[in-house]
Amino acid sequence: MPAATPQYLPEFKAEAIRLVHSSGRSILQLAKELGISDNSLRSWVKQPQIDQGEREGLTTDEREELLKLRREVLEVSTAVVENPRGR
Repeated sequence: MPAATPQYLPEFKAEAIRLVHSSGRSILQLAKELGISDNSLRSWVKQPQIDQGEREGLTTDEREELLKLRREVLEVSTAVVENPRGR
């Protein structure tokens, strides 16, 4: 089973994004300094651009809806497997 993804406070993410835009340092360098993965930082920087329509990708709302629908499908699938005849 993969390790749990660490959860970061929104304030930490916002400050990290601000540093990317204002510090002149690379994402890789900042990620190392902040003790996070460069992929996480890259995603944090991209997501607001996607949400504002400046970049292609799933918006935050679309990601949340997709996650909700996947959970619903899992629940229904589990119910069908546990009780295939609906009894």
